[in-house]
Amino acid sequence: MKKTTRKALDGRSVLYGYLQGELLRSDVWLFQMLVARLVVGLGVWASPEIYARYPLLRPYAVRDPKCRGNKKKGIPDQWGSPNKKGFFRDDNSLVKRLPYSLPLSAPKNSAYDGALVSKGFVASHIWRILKGENGLASRHWMTYSFVPNLVWLPAEVSKLTDREGSFVQAYVQALSIKIYRNAQISPELEPLVEEIWDLLPTPTGIPSEGLPDPNELNYFVPDDAFFSRRIKDLHAVMAALELVRERRPLKGKVVAKRYSQGLSDVSLSNLEALSENLSTYRDAIAPD
Repeated sequence: MKKTTRKALDGRSVLYGYLQGELLRSDVWLFQMLVARLVVGLGVWASPEIYARYPLLRPYAVRDPKCRGNKKKGIPDQWGSPNKKGFFRDDNSLVKRLPYSLPLSAPKNSAYDGALVSKGFVASHIWRILKGENGLASRHWMTYSFVPNLVWLPAEVSKLTDREGSFVQAYVQALSIKIYRNAQISPELEPLVEEIWDLLPTPTGIPSEGLPDPNELNYFVPDDAFFSRRIKDLHAVMAALELVRERRPLKGKVVAKRYSQGLSDVSLSNLEALSENLSTYRDAIAPD
């Protein structure tokens, strides 16, 4: 008698399959109500203060899904190496853990309030495709680490936002707009931030009136040390770019060893363009 081969079931990954499969097919209304509740109740956003003071968390980085290489194909891990334009090639690692040292403010979720995120969350990119022919948001330096383009969700919930054109994607986009679009920012930052918003498509079918009050959501709460670290990090990258442009040696690593070592292979024109972009951002967040 032939032995029956049965598939293995992993309880850590059944929620997404059930929601996106069985529930969506059998009851669309319940699916939408439930996933909206999961996003609101379990998602964590960067506070509007972070958006107002430091809207690009890693302005020198872009996402590159191939940066980790492929052992089977003999392609080595290249995380952190610069691409041809000088941007740090990331796999989401730089962004994902950035706010983990910050406590949460969660007025409607006692399990979250005052806690620190440790593991099991994904830094989800809210917009996948940019307007026009601008490509993917995660590949563009202005949108990859743009605060309104990020929400930290439990892994199984995060998967729901990856489906282009889905209700869940439109919902988190509309919620992000309600949180950040009219938040007060400095006159110095406004031109840059408006340019970024203009890259992001506006979702349809999700009325603002049906969204929760932003004051009831979960947020990472920053302190002065958080902003000091971000500015120090930015200055370190800018200083490294200047040294490489002047053909002077770099001492130690800047963000990652591969990044420091690879900058000398980037063309001078691309180094200058990146330096100019970062200088514009630096001047906007810390005007004289």
